[in-house]
Amino acid sequence: VEVDGPSHYLRNAAESEDFVENGSTRLKTRLLEGFGWTVTRVPFYEWNRLHSETETRRYLEAKLGNRTTGFAAQCPRA
Repeated sequence: VEVDGPSHYLRNAAESEDFVENGSTRLKTRLLEGFGWTVTRVPFYEWNRLHSETETRRYLEAKLGNRTTGFAAQCPRA
């Protein structure tokens, strides 16, 4: 799981509110995937919208799917 803060993204606020991964973040993802890892991103702009433990748990379960049974239940909201 890769938790990505604002420094992982580029954005042109004048034209769009969409975030795009920067070059070093894309490279790191390609390298990890090249070694056989599955990278799951948790962008700060999605994480910051979660307001309760229930929302956080549902978000993580949706992101991780069945790859980590019980993982979300063990992760407290930071």
